[in-house]
Amino acid sequence: MRLLNTADTQRISPSDIADIVAETYDVAIIGAGLTGLRLAEQLTAADISTIVLEAADRPGGRVLTRQPSPGCPVDLGAEFVGPTQNRVLALAKCTGVTLEEITTAGNNLFESSQGISCYPATDAIPPVDAESLAHLMTCAVALNTAAHEHTGDDTASTQDTSVAAWIRGHETSALCAELLTFVCRSIASAEPDTVSMRHLLWQVRAAGDRDNAGSIFRIISTTDGAQKYRIAEGAGEMVRRLAYSAGCHIVGDAPVRQIDAADGIYRVRGSDFCVAAHTVVVAMSPPLAARLAYDFPLTPAVAGHHRAYRIGRSIKFAALYDDAFWSDDGLSGHFNSTIGPIQSIYSRSYAQRGAALVGFVKADDAAVLAAAGDAGIQHGIDDHLVRAFGPNACLHRHLAVQNWDDSTWSGGCPCGYAPVGQRDPFGGAPGAVHQDGVYWCATESATHWRGYMDGALGAADVLFDTLAAQPAFAQ
Repeated sequence: MRLLNTADTQRISPSDIADIVAETYDVAIIGAGLTGLRLAEQLTAADISTIVLEAADRPGGRVLTRQPSPGCPVDLGAEFVGPTQNRVLALAKCTGVTLEEITTAGNNLFESSQGISCYPATDAIPPVDAESLAHLMTCAVALNTAAHEHTGDDTASTQDTSVAAWIRGHETSALCAELLTFVCRSIASAEPDTVSMRHLLWQVRAAGDRDNAGSIFRIISTTDGAQKYRIAEGAGEMVRRLAYSAGCHIVGDAPVRQIDAADGIYRVRGSDFCVAAHTVVVAMSPPLAARLAYDFPLTPAVAGHHRAYRIGRSIKFAALYDDAFWSDDGLSGHFNSTIGPIQSIYSRSYAQRGAALVGFVKADDAAVLAAAGDAGIQHGIDDHLVRAFGPNACLHRHLAVQNWDDSTWSGGCPCGYAPVGQRDPFGGAPGAVHQDGVYWCATESATHWRGYMDGALGAADVLFDTLAAQPAFAQ
């Protein structure tokens, strides 16, 4: 065990551990992702004694920044930030990190079953034939309309069809179907035949703020969309600074196994520690929260909430080069493919030296590459890089790979999605998942930008308001 919010992430001595666990806290938070850290900062500022317990050896959860070369940070987890993501934009400003706009100079590449084509990086939609474009726009309008008619009531049978069935029902062209499949895989990191249409509607509805209605175009766009910015220092640096400002103990290497309840006190237990608290917040994705043992029976609604989600499959990589060789061909470095295994690539350049191509492998493609082991993953990535950008693309000086299925404490990426046939009894209502003094809170239940960094912060904000209003905590 060690503290994650000290200058040297010092190893905690046995006496330090004894002092920390001997206290009884107002709130114990399980998970030091963005939700847990944001909530801890707010509770501590309100003089509510708080401890955060994190299974991994770092804060951040699915935010993960690595620096393969000095001055060259790469995000292998959550990365992008865009307009209407007001909470994460404000956090970036508060923590002093720098927003870097994704380049729209040059031409993007688009690969489909019809081959590879170029188009201006400023265009939101790749070049497709007139029939496919008309079908795509019709489906996009239908998605936006259905999303805003969707109230969160999951009982309607039309909302529990698969995304694949919805696509087939619209009798689109083959290329339009490829693009809609691409969108579903981008959002859920799962194949359309497994993803409930309810989930896609939730995501579209959430892709905005109080003043701007959610839109599928905002999800998929770079210009003025969800991929407009990245954090120059890496999203992990923003998380690190948030952890430093939390003002409470954030204990890493402390996997929680069980929550007990007796005499109005909860005991959060690991293999070698036990922390007592009046309230417990499980700041974890529902499928991960389901792994914990509870010595009290969960209500059918809470248990159903945990069962109602799966976590998508994703591999993210960053290939570092001495220079942005693709720009010599007038390319932006942004590449989308409907046939895989790589689904999307974005480029970035560094002030000190070099450039990188950062990409995603999603859903079944991620499962196939992962089954081939580390060498198979690298081979699959390199083959596709060469297909997209030519032989120089495999001459990277470093290839950083994160297979999220191998992450013990995250179990997939980017977040939970609703599969066909499973219904969340809470309908995704923010801050509503609780049983007595235990609360379950994660980006999956956010009102806006659920599944994103902004949603993780928003879910924490809603829960803080709920907890702060409790008689035991109200000032």
